[in-house]
Amino acid sequence: MKKYIVLALAVVLVLSIALTGCAPQTTNLILATGGTSGTYYPFGGAMAQIFNSKVEGMNVTAQATGASVENLKLIGKKEAELAIVQNDMTDYAYNGLEAFKDGKIENVRAVATLYPEVIQIVATANSGINNLQDIKGKKFSVGAPGSGVEANARQILDVMGMTYNDFSANYLSFSESADSLKDNHIDGFLFTSGIPNAAIQDTATTSDLKFISVPDDVIKQLTTKYPFFTEFTIPAGTYKGQTAAVKTVAVKATLVVGSEVSEKVVYDLTKALFENQPELASGHAKGKELNLQDAVQGISVPFHPGAEKYFFAACFLVLIVIILNIPMFSRFIISNGKTGEIVYIDDIDNAKEFVVSFKHSVNRTLVNEFIKIQENEFIVYKTTFYSYGAGMPEINAGSKQKVTINNGLVQIENIDLKLKNFTYLVGTYADHTL
Repeated sequence: MKKYIVLALAVVLVLSIALTGCAPQTTNLILATGGTSGTYYPFGGAMAQIFNSKVEGMNVTAQATGASVENLKLIGKKEAELAIVQNDMTDYAYNGLEAFKDGKIENVRAVATLYPEVIQIVATANSGINNLQDIKGKKFSVGAPGSGVEANARQILDVMGMTYNDFSANYLSFSESADSLKDNHIDGFLFTSGIPNAAIQDTATTSDLKFISVPDDVIKQLTTKYPFFTEFTIPAGTYKGQTAAVKTVAVKATLVVGSEVSEKVVYDLTKALFENQPELASGHAKGKELNLQDAVQGISVPFHPGAEKYFFAACFLVLIVIILNIPMFSRFIISNGKTGEIVYIDDIDNAKEFVVSFKHSVNRTLVNEFIKIQENEFIVYKTTFYSYGAGMPEINAGSKQKVTINNGLVQIENIDLKLKNFTYLVGTYADHTL
């Protein structure tokens, strides 16, 4: 009997060890966000809650930081695995520009864009600032030194022919800018943030504010020179005392990850993020703006393989989205040797037809666009690409387009997209110019 008891205990011990060894191990990740008075910090907290509750064995901690620039440097030093950053700052980091001239952050990988980050220009009612030119001679905050906000301020001033020498530049964070404006130490500030911004909301409850629009000609110059900007309108009533809509520009808040994080982990996080969007929206209002259709727009750095895998699994490819919206058919994401690669383009100086061939930025498949030149118009009439089993869109009833599939090669004919000009632009969608 003793022998059997010992044997039984031994079996229990072995099973216990085996089961312990099979238990899922905890994955601990730091999510770098932003200042506590901005949008990144609470939104990052809402994302972390989704990750931790929906992904088995996941422990993501949202950490307050100095936002985009610091976050990207934390990714580079592997002191944070995840980060929320502006899409323009990600491009600078990967390519060693702006605040990253001292060293590229080559291990940064994109997961998805999250929501628009809006340039918001605010002044006190008695400041005498009624337009951007009125900033001259005033005390104005352009954001924390080296921040994404500060870079955006310089870009706007650049297209206006202005510099920091034209006014008294204050380099303040969101909360510092708001406090300084309340105390009449500055006349106004520029924020790049989701709307509504908590610091502006708080300031509007105690101070009479003016919300300054960006002129149409400045918007056009900005979006041409800096293609990561898009036109945006802040709806009337977003803030107390803001009775009219405000025209401005925006960039994209983006979730990035270090390349060293495993494909499975990033796949699980991406899946949890998009498949629990309603819960994310209940945790933070910006979650309402998360959607698959915009998830890869404005990205100019490589995607993490785990994110790519999810987009494939969700049958969401940039190509497919564009095909479903035929009027935007030619607007593929390409970037010479970055997220995509132009393989071949005809000499078109004297041509009546030409072909552009490129590797797609997300799925790396070869895409060919066939284009005719006719009466000073470019006409995209056919495209071919490999579907890799990602599925095919349905062509609307009555469409003249003809779709054939042969051993995975998809050919779409009779597109008849007429363009005056077009661009294959690095890392974003754009009006077409060649």
